[in-house]
Amino acid sequence: MSYDVSSGLSDVLLSTSALFTLVLASVFPATSNDRFTLSKFVAVTLRFVSLVVAVAIAVAVAVVEMACVCHDICILAESKTELDDIFKVFNDVLTEHS
Repeated sequence: MSYDVSSGLSDVLLSTSALFTLVLASVFPATSNDRFTLSKFVAVTLRFVSLVVAVAIAVAVAVVEMACVCHDICILAESKTELDDIFKVFNDVLTEHS
C-alpha cells in the first residue's frame, strides 16, 4: 500500500507531533522532568510560527504565479489570438503547477 503525500502535508503532520508530545508528556509524565515548562512551550510555538510563515510564503508565491498567468492570458486576448490558444496556455500552466 502506498500513499501520495506531498512534502508540505508531511511537514504539517510532523510539526503537530511536537505539540502532541508536549501535551502527552505533561499529562502522562514518565519522570519528574516531563513537566510542561515555558521553554518547551516557546520551542513548540516557534515551530508553529515557522510553519505558518512557510505556508504564507508558499501561498503568496502561488498567487503571484496565478496573477502572471492571468496577465499572459490578457495579453493573448488583446492581440486577437484565438480563444483555443488562450485556453491551451492556461491549461498547460495549470497542469505544470499541479
